[in-house]
Amino acid sequence: MKIRYWTGIALIAAYFCATQGFASGTAADQRFQADQRPGQSKAHPLAALRKQKPLYDDRHPPHAGDEGVFFVPFVKLIDGDTFFAKIQGVVMEFRLSDIDAPEHDQPYGARSRDELRSLIGGHQLLIVFVDTDRYGRTVSQVWVNNMNVNHEMARRGAAWFYPQFARDDAVFEIEQQARDAKRGLWGLSTGDRIEPWIWRERKRQAAAVRGSAF
Repeated sequence: MKIRYWTGIALIAAYFCATQGFASGTAADQRFQADQRPGQSKAHPLAALRKQKPLYDDRHPPHAGDEGVFFVPFVKLIDGDTFFAKIQGVVMEFRLSDIDAPEHDQPYGARSRDELRSLIGGHQLLIVFVDTDRYGRTVSQVWVNNMNVNHEMARRGAAWFYPQFARDDAVFEIEQQARDAKRGLWGLSTGDRIEPWIWRERKRQAAAVRGSAF
């Protein structure tokens, strides 16, 4: 099973190399490493992000058959930014790029998961590879027909813009609109509206304190 899994990873990486290339310098420095602790790398300034032109956008969505685009069936949901899909017969874990959804045990976590389910559940997904994170998840832009799922999650207020690892500022601008309209998690009280990366860090610190007590 592990061989099949890594074969799938290698296949995706090969497509990415052929269509976009792994550049040293800027591209390598901006690798998405999901769930890295705050402070371990600098957030991308928005001015720099605007220089990154995405391969696809809302006006130019990917299509099945495009080189480097995978048309795959959804398999199972994990949370508001992570799911399983099957590619070349291998079930693989995918992480939505540029966003960070509330954790399952924090306010709006279950609702965020339901929102993603409503967008991708039972669908064939168009997946554009971005990177592989340190957990082995395939970080991607995901589309259902002409809808960018990453953007739609932010538009519904079901996920945060993840500035530390974003490649452009499109989700930042969408998030601002959701904030202004108080959609989704932006309708929560300030005390319940906690960035997922901060929530995770607090849990790590609490676990460390408990561990040191023994």
